[in-house]
Amino acid sequence: MGNHATQEKQTLFNSWKYPNRYITLALYFLMSVIGSTFYLGGCEMKSMLYKARTYEELTYNVDYIRIFTVGVTEYLDCDERRDAIQNLFNIGNWSKFLCALIVGVAVDLIGPKFTYTFAQLVQFIFWILVVALPRNGKLLQTCFFFLGATAEATVLPLTTIWRKFKRDRSLIIALTTCGVGLSNVFPLILGKIFANYAIREDRFYVVMVVYTVLTNLVCLVLGALFVRNTLPGDKRSKAGRPVVRFGDVQIIKISYLSDEFEDDQEEDEFVEEEGEDESMSIDTKNYYLRKNQSSLSLESAKVDKMKLRWVRIKDFLKSRKLLELIIFVVSMGLVLDSMEFFNRIKKVILSPKGENVSSFVRYFQYLRFIPAPFVGIIIDRFGPEALNFFTYFCMFMCLSLAAIDSYGAKVASIVFYYLAYSSGIPGIYSKIVYRFSNMYGTFCGLVFCFTGILALCKIRVYKILLGEPDRFTQYVKNTSLQLYIMGICIALIISILSHNITKEN
Repeated sequence: MGNHATQEKQTLFNSWKYPNRYITLALYFLMSVIGSTFYLGGCEMKSMLYKARTYEELTYNVDYIRIFTVGVTEYLDCDERRDAIQNLFNIGNWSKFLCALIVGVAVDLIGPKFTYTFAQLVQFIFWILVVALPRNGKLLQTCFFFLGATAEATVLPLTTIWRKFKRDRSLIIALTTCGVGLSNVFPLILGKIFANYAIREDRFYVVMVVYTVLTNLVCLVLGALFVRNTLPGDKRSKAGRPVVRFGDVQIIKISYLSDEFEDDQEEDEFVEEEGEDESMSIDTKNYYLRKNQSSLSLESAKVDKMKLRWVRIKDFLKSRKLLELIIFVVSMGLVLDSMEFFNRIKKVILSPKGENVSSFVRYFQYLRFIPAPFVGIIIDRFGPEALNFFTYFCMFMCLSLAAIDSYGAKVASIVFYYLAYSSGIPGIYSKIVYRFSNMYGTFCGLVFCFTGILALCKIRVYKILLGEPDRFTQYVKNTSLQLYIMGICIALIISILSHNITKEN
């Protein structure tokens, strides 16, 4: 009787802690909306920093002073202050891309739960430091670095819920990632609140503390309660797998090992064969021994799992999938870099005959969630390659139309940018899921890390070759768009090669 009551309590606890997959999806979507980092919020966040008197000392003893208006209040501004504040967001951007690989490896090795909760804890701590000391320039740079470094960790772990939806994997990924676009609404709201004349400059911390408690701290609790390190979906039938049993030992063919390891990652332990039994004519290079967990000590199980992981890596490096991965990383890196470049120089290229339409980009980013269901359905129906080709086409049209000095062409360019921006990220995640799911986090992080390296090298080359801002502006208008159009064409060509490799495999 007592055991029966205990089992009922345990069942009730598990049903509350691990709800059905649709409730879990709703919780993950909520966390992606309220918990995604918003340091890319643009003008609103910059306005808040101006009112908080960040880098105000740079306006002292300068030859040229401008006025920056927040609400109805005017604040001193100059080139040095503007560049210093912009540099904070640049630091966040670069650290986000460069640390994405670390985040991806963490998702694979220590799991989505610990990665996500740690990221939300870091976000909470450093936002508190930002609002506590908004006039400390060095501290702000450090804070924005860590805010950017953990940015991908607030999104990537949530996309692992696709494992619960085997038939609609890309649709689920698109839904969870589109919440990031909705999170851009928060800086808009906070900027309007803080711009109110009734709220003094020294009350910056009140607005931001309320925000970070209601978002990062709430997501930290929700992540600790509901995000799971494994989200097993419907297990595939293991019938037909070349498995031979000898007591508590199974001999499994290496080509089937990745699926077995992915499905039973926490339930089974794998060990490499230490010696060959002469009575068994089995090629040990193609087969592995798997023992039940009960027959292994905890320490030997960990050692054997690391041995297996290393063998799997070596096997992957010898396969044709490595070439497919390299092609995919390079092509998507070029496309993501073109998106980032377009977003950074939009004021330069989207100003036809004195009219600036660049502000439309920001509002389109808020609507990123609208195409999400269609994006997911397209991938699940036609495969990730179809969506990636669509992304390349949209960025090609975006850059081509941006080069035309016409108001209508500039607006159309923004529309194509919006479509590419909405489909690009889900396309990356889905491609990894379809072709490299057993290293999902690592390879997703690799794509973003390569994009960051590409962007950093590009900025360094620009500074060396161009130097003066006026020369950079002319270069953007005359040369860079053509180069990026060529880059998109190259990405499309090598993606077609990757598609051929996929069909051969």
